[in-house]
Amino acid sequence: MKKKIKVEEEIDLAGAECWIHPRHWSTSEINGVEDDDDNPQMPLIQEHLGEKAWHIIVNLDTGQICNWPQGTKASIHYKSVDENYIHILDDRLGIVEEYEGYVPDFLCPKENGYGDYVIMDIDENGFIQNFNNNLDDIFDNEDED
Repeated sequence: MKKKIKVEEEIDLAGAECWIHPRHWSTSEINGVEDDDDNPQMPLIQEHLGEKAWHIIVNLDTGQICNWPQGTKASIHYKSVDENYIHILDDRLGIVEEYEGYVPDFLCPKENGYGDYVIMDIDENGFIQNFNNNLDDIFDNEDED
């Protein structure tokens, strides 16, 4: 006899793969230069769901963005409201949780984004400044033991 059951397991969360769909690219700066809405230059832009999206993978332990170009600083202030697609990854890069919706708190460590804005500074080594890896708003405020 076969039966599906829920098994509670403690796992290591390693990363967050994020596709952010900003309404405007020009509200952010790269190395002190305002980005361009018509021809955005922000690193790690890829097509997603038929439009340009900022595709980052964040190490949840360190706050470092994978594949960030060395020497590039950025100040991010994107209004994306509910156009955010996030996969929480385990240490084998398997998808543990899929999230679609408002901006989660870990993507706005610089100031409160009110669920609408991605607000952060990224240093020349790809680290998100003042990073906080609290994922309660993604995991529906589940209690962590």
